[in-house]
Amino acid sequence: MKFATSEFTQKFIYEEQGLMPSIKAAYDWESVKKVDHLMNPIFKAMSTPYTPRYPWGSSQPRFILQSEIEAALTGQRSTEDALKRAQAESTDWVKNR
Repeated sequence: MKFATSEFTQKFIYEEQGLMPSIKAAYDWESVKKVDHLMNPIFKAMSTPYTPRYPWGSSQPRFILQSEIEAALTGQRSTEDALKRAQAESTDWVKNR
């Protein structure tokens, strides 16, 4: 991993194969400065995550809530206990992500 992300390797890959560097030191390379009008927007886009993380978009929180609602509706747990358990399980799931 250290070799693949070293400045030497990243510069070689950029200059010889045309692949994007993944290190901040690339800003200082002459080969990047020559095309900074093309590279700056790319570096800016790379500085933010490609997609945001939406924990509620996962199936697990929905499954937790559905299971607890079913438990409350079938009388396995009281409504209050089911909601408390769903909240606790969902909170634990988000913390461990």
